[in-house]
Amino acid sequence: VVMTAWRASLQDRRIVVTGELRAADARSLWLTLAALVRIREEQLDIDLGGVSAIAARPLALIVEVWRTLIERGVRSELVVPDSVRKLAAGFAKGQPASAATPHTTPSLLNCGASSAKRSVTLT
Repeated sequence: VVMTAWRASLQDRRIVVTGELRAADARSLWLTLAALVRIREEQLDIDLGGVSAIAARPLALIVEVWRTLIERGVRSELVVPDSVRKLAAGFAKGQPASAATPHTTPSLLNCGASSAKRSVTLT
């Protein structure tokens, strides 16, 4: 049994992601998100406001899922903590992880409770 420090669930046309997302969580996160986005909705937002910390790889993966929703014609907003807004915006513009994450970026970005309250939306 593998325990994760994160959770993703569907709540009223929103995929709500909470907890701590490490690089090693990318595969299980991908499988979870793939199952959640199979539903057919006109609008489906992704909310990372409850994420306490996130690595670049899971963030890039979440942004890719969000972009895929938009390409499918689904209205979608990506809500991210202010502390990772610039990195998420770089991924949203199609920058590879190596370009969007400078060498000084820590492997796990702290989102903290106060950052979660100051979430911003990418549309």
